[in-house]
Amino acid sequence: MEARHDDGPRMAQCYPCPVANQDGLPVATYLQRLIAVTIDWIMCLAVASRIPLAQNQGKSFLPLGLFFLEVFLLTLLQGASAGQRIMKLKVIRSDTGQPLSMRMIAIRTLLICMVFPVILVVNKRGYHDRMCRSVVIRAIPVSSR
Repeated sequence: MEARHDDGPRMAQCYPCPVANQDGLPVATYLQRLIAVTIDWIMCLAVASRIPLAQNQGKSFLPLGLFFLEVFLLTLLQGASAGQRIMKLKVIRSDTGQPLSMRMIAIRTLLICMVFPVILVVNKRGYHDRMCRSVVIRAIPVSSR
C-alpha cells in the first residue's frame, strides 16, 4: 500500500511519509537537537585537544574546523552527524523526504557553525533548516507488516 499526500506525489518508500507539512511527522525536538550538537562539539573539542600545533597558533579555530568536517562528512555519508546518530535523529529534505544534496549539506553545516541561525527556531526548525529546505526527524525504523 502506498502512502499518499493530500497535495503531493505518491511515496512508496515510507509511511508515514516524512514531509514537513505532515502532522504525523516525527520532528526532532529542540532539546534533542541541542543534545546532538553538544555531543558533536564535545567530540571535536576532545580531538582538537589531542592535535599538537606549533606554539598553539590557530588552535582556537581547530575545533570549529573539525566540527564542520565531522558534521558535513557524516551527514553526507549517513544522513546524520555522530551526535544525531546517538540521539537517533536524521536530516532529510522537507519537501520530498529524500537525503540532502552535497551543496545543501555544505550550506546547512556552514550555517550551523555560525550558531545564530540555529537558535532562530520556528515550528521546531532552525533558520539553517528552513533555508536549506531540510528537517531533522527522529529516525524511527519502519516495521514490516
